[in-house]
Amino acid sequence: MGIHDAAALPAYRFFPKPSAKPSSRRRLDMRTWQQVDFPECLVLPVCPTNLDWCCEKYLRLYQASVWHKYVDALLTGVVCSVLNEKLVDFQLAEVALKDPKTGLWHQLENKPDWFVRLNPLGKVPVLAHKDASGTVRSVYESLICNEYLEECHPRLAMLPSDPVARAHARIIIDRFNSKFVPVFYRFLIRQEAAGQEECAGQLRSELAWLDSQVHERGPYFAGQEFSLVDAAIIPWFTRMPVLQHYRSFHLPDKLTRLAGWAQRAARRQSVLDSETVPPGAEDYSAALLQHYSRYADASANSTSARDFK
Repeated sequence: MGIHDAAALPAYRFFPKPSAKPSSRRRLDMRTWQQVDFPECLVLPVCPTNLDWCCEKYLRLYQASVWHKYVDALLTGVVCSVLNEKLVDFQLAEVALKDPKTGLWHQLENKPDWFVRLNPLGKVPVLAHKDASGTVRSVYESLICNEYLEECHPRLAMLPSDPVARAHARIIIDRFNSKFVPVFYRFLIRQEAAGQEECAGQLRSELAWLDSQVHERGPYFAGQEFSLVDAAIIPWFTRMPVLQHYRSFHLPDKLTRLAGWAQRAARRQSVLDSETVPPGAEDYSAALLQHYSRYADASANSTSARDFK
């Protein structure tokens, strides 16, 4: 790995270094991170790139910076909740992927080289660690990160043991990611009334399907245990107030099973611990509305905004 000039890198920060003897049940609460400015980062002074130093004992989870402008760490939260559920010790690091003056995302060619080597797509979240040979290994895309964690940390399983039930859980996650998520963004981005109404109808259809899939006894989506299905879906339900605020859309009253699940899952401690409140925000809800305002007026330039227009 090459040595980079620190002054040429966008600012990034790390959060407090784990103690020498961390608790095996340590949770990282994303709501109470402390900001550490660039000169005091947890980084070797000879190579401040993140790549040449990476915890061998702890995974490192990368997300976009939140203190310059509002950034919703939705997909990082999807992974963080699984890390917390599995009681995996990890470190959180942020990388500046937005222009602090405009609030717009940097294009891929303007993102730091060390980060693009971790994820050629230049997106977060990313999990990284050093293997036994000292080689930095990385995994990206939130749902793939969660599957990776399920394989590496099977003791606290988050998928059913039965192969058919496990496959069905993956079917739910896949349909949600391929059907619901694009429409969520498209509903916000589209400005014409006809386009918004079309998206509203598609969302109602997907929500009705989800309601039919919720385990009848619960308390979680697939049954008694909080699973990868819950982790993948609940962050979007905590963002439903965004649709209500900007598009006057709410969860249909008749979907009582889905509504009950959402209330229970949102109160899960691992989910609460994955919610980021940027410095300067009044509260989590205000931060979300500020972040999604660019989607609502179609000025967002994120990859999601481009992909789902």
